[in-house]
Amino acid sequence: MSALKYWLWLTELPGLTNQTRLALLQHFPTPEDVYYAEAEEVLLTEGITREQAILLENKDCAAADRILADCQRLNVNILTLQDAGYPNRLRNIYDPPCLLYVRGRLPAFDDEAAVAVVGTRDCTPYGVSCAEKLGHGLAAGGAVVVSGLARGIDS
Repeated sequence: MSALKYWLWLTELPGLTNQTRLALLQHFPTPEDVYYAEAEEVLLTEGITREQAILLENKDCAAADRILADCQRLNVNILTLQDAGYPNRLRNIYDPPCLLYVRGRLPAFDDEAAVAVVGTRDCTPYGVSCAEKLGHGLAAGGAVVVSGLARGIDS
């Protein structure tokens, strides 16, 4: 299994928060080490509960396989928190995402203006239109437009 597939397994595992994932990555060198860890070792991770350790026993990688296939089909690259190309400005925030999905060229994120797109999950057609115009205008003006790609206005 590829290193990236272990990252996808960890990030797609239901019931874990990003903070839990980050705690595991502080304790274990890689997601592959988390994948193969025994529950007793996982429980030595600060802040990890028995319930969370049980969740990690789920080794199903179907979601990871789907994401890898979709990213390949859509020409989307995935950066992990441990990749050299992961932006330092983002890596050093309180709760950095474990993965970044990049379509197109990743700009010099650490040096350029960046704008995050956030909004409601239940958006109106007018809201979608405004968000599209705003996002396109900002990108055309040279800003890096960042989205979590959650369902709703920012997807």
